Amino acid sequence: MQTSSVSPNPDRSTYRRLFTNRTWVFLLGGNTVSGVGDAFFNLAVIWIIYAASHSLLQTALIQVVWHLDRVLLGPIAGTVADRRNRTHVLLAMNLGSAIVTATVAIVFHFIHLSVAIALVAVFILNTGKTFGSPAAYSVMPDIVPPDLLATASGLMNTVGNAASVAGSALAGLVIAAVGGAGAIMGDAVSFLCAALGISLARLPQRTIERTSTASHFRQDLMEGWQTIRDTPLLRAMTILGMALNISSGVGPLYVALIRVHFQQGAGAFGVFEAMTTVGVLISGPLIGRVERWVGAGRLFALAWVVAGLATLAITQTTTIALADGFAVILGVGMTLGSIAMGTVTQLLVPDDLRGRYWGFQSATAVSVIPISALVAGWLGDHIGAAPVIAGAGGWLAAVGLASALVPTVRQTTLPRSSADA
Repeated sequence: MQTSSVSPNPDRSTYRRLFTNRTWVFLLGGNTVSGVGDAFFNLAVIWIIYAASHSLLQTALIQVVWHLDRVLLGPIAGTVADRRNRTHVLLAMNLGSAIVTATVAIVFHFIHLSVAIALVAVFILNTGKTFGSPAAYSVMPDIVPPDLLATASGLMNTVGNAASVAGSALAGLVIAAVGGAGAIMGDAVSFLCAALGISLARLPQRTIERTSTASHFRQDLMEGWQTIRDTPLLRAMTILGMALNISSGVGPLYVALIRVHFQQGAGAFGVFEAMTTVGVLISGPLIGRVERWVGAGRLFALAWVVAGLATLAITQTTTIALADGFAVILGVGMTLGSIAMGTVTQLLVPDDLRGRYWGFQSATAVSVIPISALVAGWLGDHIGAAPVIAGAGGWLAAVGLASALVPTVRQTTLPRSSADA
């Protein structure tokens, strides 16, 4: 593991230590601007596809395309992140994405953006993110001390979600003022800003063993899977990640829940979705402190039990205000659960294997989402949204309880600084 650019100093506050870490601050800034731009692109493309096709099915294909590239390319992307300069990977991802989004904006403005072209653009952009994400995941332990990693990840997640919310709000105004092409061009500018932030961050350099032949690449690729297979905690987290994502298919059913179960319209649905984000924003800055109280493994189990119970409670109340409150709790649970153990795996996996671990783990976890979405949709048509969502809540709680029974998960904690001792 590389030495952080800021050494642990118990006499300085956690947040002061983080925000005097120049490298982390530049990455945070780039991530924030990119989050706003991504919201511009996502909202604009959804709007364009629906306006062109008037088909919810074609619009829903965006979700399928968003996950497809990670399933197909995640392990390869992780191997590239481990075998190439991660600064170069991140720069290439952002600069390439800027070119793609600018091209889409020009095509839409001067010619016509068909559904097929839009879906291809979404796939290409997400392919870039699939290659950039393992590099970003891998570099965090190199620039942040271990005892600050949970707090840094929580703040990065919080700011990213806040940027997405702000971007979604601004995107509607931008689309109304200058059209979808202008909003997409705004995303291109955000990628350039993110690339600038990465350039200024001066990420730590690594010694990279050059392996260019196909046989060496296949060997490197398999090392990622072997790391998961041979490490009990990583193996458990991969299985638990797949189990948790089985419930992800119910996401689209919340629209029907709000409309049928609560007899509310689009405005109420927007508020409900925002309340989940509020939970994310609340929990991000607190995760480091909470983890020190209960430990990462116990926090993971408890958080997903809470998230499951909150999901179940949403379907049992008849008051939209209470549902909004449970949505906040759901956001808190999901955030605490995902970041707690994500931080542990960042520290556990060796530096030269982090990208490959991320690639295999994320591809495996995401692989169940398309199937679960189809099953959830089919069940929702037959028995209604509320029972299916309630079943998903029970499943989340059960997975959380099951994880508490796995010793390697339950006993896991993050490193402590001398100030915490």
